[in-house]
Amino acid sequence: MNNLIEVRNLSYSYDNKDKALNKVSFSVNKGEKLCILGANGSGKSTLFLNLNGILRPTEGTLYYNNEEVKYSKKSLLNLRKNVGIVFQQPDLQIFSSNVYEEISFGLFNLGYSKEVVEEKIKAVVKDLGIEHLVNKPTFALSGGEKKLIAIADILVMEPEVIIFDEPFAALDPYNQGLVSNIINKISAKGITVIIATHNVDFAYEFSSRILLLKNGELILDKTPYEFFRDSFAYKGTNITKPNVLKVLDSLNSKGYNIDEKVKTIDQLIEEFNKEVC
Repeated sequence: MNNLIEVRNLSYSYDNKDKALNKVSFSVNKGEKLCILGANGSGKSTLFLNLNGILRPTEGTLYYNNEEVKYSKKSLLNLRKNVGIVFQQPDLQIFSSNVYEEISFGLFNLGYSKEVVEEKIKAVVKDLGIEHLVNKPTFALSGGEKKLIAIADILVMEPEVIIFDEPFAALDPYNQGLVSNIINKISAKGITVIIATHNVDFAYEFSSRILLLKNGELILDKTPYEFFRDSFAYKGTNITKPNVLKVLDSLNSKGYNIDEKVKTIDQLIEEFNKEVC
């Protein structure tokens, strides 16, 4: 697999005292689907801001495409063009008065012509099913619509990596479903997706790997099945088992041995993925 992002012993402190992140190390492969779990304040958002270059690590090193990020203007421009973040609160991301201006801002900033910008916006809004929003003022958008525009902001830049910080926060079930489908479509295109979420059912179904942050430290990095079967490791956190595993536990208690069958299937999938890569 192609190692797209790597962090080595990354630490970050906001006040030079308490570390929001403490010697975190992991890598993300091209096309991977990575979920990061952890309680509020565990360091997820801080980690994302480091991965995008908005924050610079207090200690440690960030690599993108096997090259160390040097934090020069050129290095940061390349990183931010290829690693986009969809923030938890879209109001912190959306600043233009209307939707077209909002989605086009980054493209014009990169020097694209008006014709190219219009073509790219047309493709993205069609893909997201938001053509009807293009001429609306941003203040008139609902919370769910703002989330879709925030995704369009990043997707139109054609990044290699999209980071979602709590993408389902404050959304009703209908809009959660919309966003979930969009994330799956983005991943299906080969774009690397990194997500922080409290939705354990989505994390179990979507991700290829799950990481657990606790008090700024990385304490677990496993496949979804292995992760949620290691209940001792996430004891004392806000994490619960996905509903599907609760059902499996119930069936296992009745002697069906479903757990072993699922484990075998997961092993076969993992072996297949290794052969393909």
